[in-house]
Amino acid sequence: VLDKGANLVSNQVTTIHVAGSGFTVLGTTSLDSVAGFVNFTNLVVNTAGSNLLLVFTSPGRIPAVSSTFSVTAGPASVLRLTTQPVPNTAGLPFTTSPVVQVQDLGGNLVSTS
Repeated sequence: VLDKGANLVSNQVTTIHVAGSGFTVLGTTSLDSVAGFVNFTNLVVNTAGSNLLLVFTSPGRIPAVSSTFSVTAGPASVLRLTTQPVPNTAGLPFTTSPVVQVQDLGGNLVSTS
């Protein structure tokens, strides 16, 4: 935490909040500064994507924005039925076939497994 002159402010407690720009950040997203620093150690992003940003805010202070980063899908963990089969006649192919999608725990499509 810096003052207007870019000097470290270590003699007061400041609460810092973190949020994603267009996505949800999980974990402890608000922490108090200790000796002018805040270390967010358990943040999680469940959304795969690129050009993501983290925004750090505190009331009355200029926000800090991270550089862009990417998050890839995690390992295949979930099967999700995306198209349900419809009633059919025995011995005939489905008119609407079931479709299953492989996803990670965050609900992101896993294209390779």
